[in-house]
Amino acid sequence: TVEAPAAPYEASRAYIEITGFVISSGVSDKAVRSLLTANKSAILACYQKGLKAKGSAVHGVLTLSLSVGGEGKVRSCMVQGPEIPETSRCVQGVVTGQTLPQNAVEGPGGGTAEATVVLHP
Repeated sequence: TVEAPAAPYEASRAYIEITGFVISSGVSDKAVRSLLTANKSAILACYQKGLKAKGSAVHGVLTLSLSVGGEGKVRSCMVQGPEIPETSRCVQGVVTGQTLPQNAVEGPGGGTAEATVVLHP
């Protein structure tokens, strides 16, 4: 018997969950949660684009480490997680430069936060 070829992977079925907030210092967890939730569709688009490039399902967890300046602007976003083409760079581009409300930052030194993004193919 001849086996039918496998159906191509459908990256559009993938979804993400933003969980596990850890605020190290200086910023409001509510503001960080709100910022990432507001950008959830853009983060998902990064993941789906990476899945399309890879051509197969990849699940796992991305850890986003944010550095926030005293004015509330996200100075950097380091991303750790599974190797999915361009996904980390894309997520960094989405989050870096976003601004938290001024009252979400405790003092001129800014602060740091970490969040977990669970990837579901």
